[in-house]
Amino acid sequence: MPPVKLTRAQVLIAVIGLIALQAAILIAMGREPICKCDYVKLWHGVVMSSENSQHLSDWYSPSHVIHGFIFYGALWLLSRFLPMSIGTRLILAVAIEASWEVIENTDWLINRYRGQTVALDYYGRQRHQLGGRHAVYGPWILPGTLVAGLAHRRRRDRS
Repeated sequence: MPPVKLTRAQVLIAVIGLIALQAAILIAMGREPICKCDYVKLWHGVVMSSENSQHLSDWYSPSHVIHGFIFYGALWLLSRFLPMSIGTRLILAVAIEASWEVIENTDWLINRYRGQTVALDYYGRQRHQLGGRHAVYGPWILPGTLVAGLAHRRRRDRS
């Protein structure tokens, strides 16, 4: 059975919808849409501070790009048994990342993190994207997933 072929517009709508849904869920969970410091920075590079993971990007952002590579690879392996297009893999990668970000912001996990580290003023990570802190990490996996998909396609086209 051939994979379902999605248009770029369908993929884009699905990805934006997933990120918006994630943001809505996080806001419904009571997470702050922006840093409690009342300003937003493009980059915050101080890990041991109350503003870590509260702005648009930080030292943890590249790990989400790596997630894109990992999710693409895992979904590529799965697609050998269950055919899926690159667009479907991208949507699934964003869905996996968005789901994890919601789980990561549950009170249970935040309290566990605060109890295991020195981050006593940690109340979940905020991001200023689409109304929710973690909505920024969903897009961070896009470069990794897209680069992996394009590299795979180029390699496949050469064979």
